[in-house]
Amino acid sequence: MSNIASLQHIYPPPPLPDDRYLDIRESAYYLNVSPYTVRRLIRGGQLPAAKVGQVWRITPRAVRELLAGDR
Repeated sequence: MSNIASLQHIYPPPPLPDDRYLDIRESAYYLNVSPYTVRRLIRGGQLPAAKVGQVWRITPRAVRELLAGDR
């Protein structure tokens, strides 16, 4: 377990923002998975995302739904 993952149990991540989209790295942080896993979830249709230029953008709502098991 990495240092960051072990600290997330003591210091949970801040609440998801509602006023902006997340990139892959931020989504991975909130989902506690690797950025590669986020890309795999997007490709598999489990995490809706939009590609803007060369950057994937994910809504905080989609991350919340995935965490809640609604997807």
